[in-house]
Amino acid sequence: MATARNAYVGIGAESPHGTAAARTNWLPFLLSAEGSRKPAFKPITACRTSSTEVSTELAFFQEREAPAGRFAFHPTYENSGMFLARCLGNNATTGPSGADYTHTYTLGILESSTMELRRGTLFSGSAATSEVFEGVKFGRTRWRVSAGGLLVQEVDWTAET
Repeated sequence: MATARNAYVGIGAESPHGTAAARTNWLPFLLSAEGSRKPAFKPITACRTSSTEVSTELAFFQEREAPAGRFAFHPTYENSGMFLARCLGNNATTGPSGADYTHTYTLGILESSTMELRRGTLFSGSAATSEVFEGVKFGRTRWRVSAGGLLVQEVDWTAET
């Protein structure tokens, strides 16, 4: 799955891990989005018996799928707080001091999220196709900007389902 035009991603905090949550934070207008489902195989030993011999052989079965991917977007004040918290691990909010709040992000244990990758139109009544992933962890995030350009944040993710 690779998409960019009319792609959106939404996430919601899971509690406990792997339990689907409503997507409360949406990133419209992704620059790029890609993902794949890679099967994870587990080896097993199969025993066979016949009247003359006993043999064993190594076989494999698909234990689970391992969805993973990456998306990129332009972070703003309105859309990047939950993604920063999910990428870094911890966040704390203090305030208001006047009309302002202070958000502090620190490294910590990554919490899981439910993520929905939607292609099509998010806000109008038009049909959109989407895929929901549970147990999502954001493993790596990168920020890049060129002189006079816009900041781009890339996020790598893995999921349980």
